[in-house]
Amino acid sequence: MNKKIFLIIILLILIFSSFFIIYNSVSYDTKKLDIYLTVGNYTGFNVDTDAIYFGTIMPSGIGTKIINIANLNQTSIINIKVYGGLKGWIYVSENNFILKPNEDRTLEIIVRIPENAKYKDYKGTLKIRFKKQI
Repeated sequence: MNKKIFLIIILLILIFSSFFIIYNSVSYDTKKLDIYLTVGNYTGFNVDTDAIYFGTIMPSGIGTKIINIANLNQTSIINIKVYGGLKGWIYVSENNFILKPNEDRTLEIIVRIPENAKYKDYKGTLKIRFKKQI
C-alpha cells in the first residue's frame, strides 16, 4: 500500500515538473506603440513616425495606417491587442499569426470613428506580443 502511494506521489511530481518546464520554455517579447487620434469637424494629417498618428478624422470616418512587423529570431506567434481610449475603434488586418525567422508582415491598422464620437483627442496603445518557443 505504501509503495502505491509513493509511486503516485512520484508520478504527480513528474507531471507537475513537466508542466513547469514546458510553461517556462516559452518566452514573450512585447512591443508597445502609442496611438493618437483627434476627432474633429475636418480631416487632418500627421506623418510623424514615433507613434501611430491618425491625425484628425470626422465622426463616422475611417483612417488606415500601415505597419511592418519583422521577426529576426526564432518562429513566433504574433498577437496584437489595443488598450486605452481607442479600444473598440481600432482593428488590425491580421492577428494571431505565425511569423518565421527573417520573415516580415505588412499589416493595416484601421480606425473606425463612431458617429456619436465627441470632438477631442484620443490616445491608446497597440501591444504586439511575440510568443517564442525556446
